[in-house]
This record gives sequence, C-alpha cells and structure tokens, in this order.
Amino acid sequence: MKNFKFLTLFFLALTLSTTGQAQWLNDASGNKKAVELSNQAIDCMTNLEYGRAQGFAMAALSVDPKATSAKIVMSWTSGGEVSDELMEEVSAMKMSKSEKIWYDILQKPGAEHALMAKKSGSTEPLITYIAAYESYEALEAWTKANPAISGPALNSLAYADSQGSGPRNITPPNGTNKTLAEERLKQYISLTDSPNADDSYAEFLALNGDHEGAFESQMKAFQKVNFISPYRRNLVLYWRKNNEAATKEAVTKRVQDFYNNTDRLDGKVDDVLAKDVMITEGMSSMQDWIISGYESALSRYASTAENMNWIDREAYDIGVHLGPYGDVAVVTFYMRGKYKAAGADDSAEYHTRASEVWVLQNDEWYLMHSNFAPYDGGTGVPTVLD
Repeated sequence: MKNFKFLTLFFLALTLSTTGQAQWLNDASGNKKAVELSNQAIDCMTNLEYGRAQGFAMAALSVDPKATSAKIVMSWTSGGEVSDELMEEVSAMKMSKSEKIWYDILQKPGAEHALMAKKSGSTEPLITYIAAYESYEALEAWTKANPAISGPALNSLAYADSQGSGPRNITPPNGTNKTLAEERLKQYISLTDSPNADDSYAEFLALNGDHEGAFESQMKAFQKVNFISPYRRNLVLYWRKNNEAATKEAVTKRVQDFYNNTDRLDGKVDDVLAKDVMITEGMSSMQDWIISGYESALSRYASTAENMNWIDREAYDIGVHLGPYGDVAVVTFYMRGKYKAAGADDSAEYHTRASEVWVLQNDEWYLMHSNFAPYDGGTGVPTVLD
C-alpha cells in the first residue's frame, strides 16, 4: 500500500510538471530521490504554483519522511493554521545547515527575509534568491548567476518593469520599460514549461490591451493545469474581453425583450429575475426601496401587472457597462410609454430614467437590481405595496 501511495503521488507530480532538474537546495535532507523531488517542489513554489509544489512535496515525503525541505514547502504553500501546524512539525525534524537557515528566515516577517538571507552567507541558490530581493539590481544579477532557474526572478523583474514596482517593492532604476518586461516574460517562457509563465505573459498582454493574445497565452497555462485550474477564471475573463461587443449586445437584447414588448406581461418574470440573490427595486413612484428574495419579487411583479395595463412602452438609449470580469452589467436607459392604471379613467404618459444591474447566471443574463425615476415631465408608475 505504501508503494502504491508513493507511485500515485510521484506520477501525479510528473503530470504536473516536466520542468528540468532544478537544484535550488543542494544541502537538503532525505535520500537522493527525495532531494530531487523536494527541489522540484521548491521550483514550483518559487513559480507560485502552490498546488503543484504540494504534489512534489508529498511525493518526496512518501519516498523519505525525513525530507525536511519538502515539509517546509508543504507549510509555506498551505497558509493559515495548517501552515503553522506543518511548520511546528518541521521544528521537530532533523535539518541540514541550509534548511535551518531557510527555516529561520521563514519565522520572520517577509520584510526581513532578504537581509537575513544575505547575512547568512549561504551560497545555496534558494537562499541567495531570497537575498536578491533586497533590490532590483541584486535580483537582476541573480538571474545572470543562475540562468537555469532564473524564471521566477525574471517574472518579478518583468512585473517591476511593466508596472514600476514588483514583489518586495523592487523598483527599476529607470522607470517602467514594457519592451524589457515583455522580453523577460518571453525568456521566462523559454526556460520552463511553467503555466505561471504563460499566466504572467497573459496578464501583461491584457494590461496592454491585447486581449486576444492574453487569451491565447492563458489557454496555454490552462492546458497545462486544467483540473480544478487556477487559470480558468482569467481564461474566461480574456474570452469575455475579446467578445465584449457580443456580450453587450446580448444584455441589450435581454432589456429590449423585456421592456419593448407590450404583449409580455410584467407578471411573467420568472425567466428574467436573478435567483439566489436579493432583488432590489427603486420604483418610479419614488417610494422606499423594495428589497426581497426571488419568490417575493415574482409575486410583486404579478400584483403590479394586475393593476396596470401598458398601452405601449419602449426602452431607448440603452447603454451597457460591463464589470471587470464581464459577468456583471450596469445598464442605463430611458423608458417612455403610456399606461392605464386599474380604476383610472384616463391613461398616463410615462417617462423615466432608469439604471439596472444584470448578472450572468448559467450563461444567461438576469435582472437583480433596478432603479427608475420620473424624467422630463413624465410620470412613473403608481405606488405598489411590497
């Protein structure tokens, strides 16, 4: 059973990465295979691929429970109480000199890590990598001294070059340089099959308005890790950015289908209102806000429909403004028309200014918030009871 467990974890780790043998920590505890797997775990960890790092770390610990570096990786990539528990287990394990330096560094706040690593005098790539975050120049020098494993440092430098500041506040001396940032990211991609490299490049392209390129790069990251993938959300985001016009058209059509059709009774809104959220309404009668769940909103719309007869109505000048992830739309428009209230002798001239929030649920747009106000001398709807 133990061997089966090891094989499962080992082959899982292999499916997670085909990165070359990156030697971040030479002086590591455990047998040869465990040290090899621990270094793979550290490589994934420095590439911010924590799930993959844990896969290698678990495989290393299965090979040799004394693989202290693997346990440190497990702690660092877990977070919260789990991280504290694992680090306490590390404190009871036998550590090599380099592991003890790494362990001691991690006990201190992040702002102190670079100085502690530098003062340790260690020449281990992992420790010198931590020390290099004292400055942009030091990190750049580290990439040249450690070209085979320079990907994570190139990534940090690229962020600094692109945005003016990177991790640990490393700052490029000559300000932003997007050309250099892109060169670093392409070099990062060429060094490793790390999905984080593709993800970082996708983010860079998106920030510079190339959502088509961002989608292609993000797809590469997603294809490398597509099971419970952390890269799926941005993949969807970039797809929506590429299809923004079609998305706005879809929202506009939903609004028009609802309001610009007098044959459609207001009472039939079960396919319009969002589910599993609170429905908020600001009626054009200017009464208090109405806030309720889906079922109550259905009843209210039905009650309103019984007391009003729309002769005609039209939503016009519709504007759709998408949220940052493309799954929320703020819609602004005006509505005009004519209705006759129950018991009234004459019809009323209706004219309002409106704003709504529509949300994407199960690949369709649904209404969760609306706010109407009388506009340009027109009247709103009569007061309704909640």
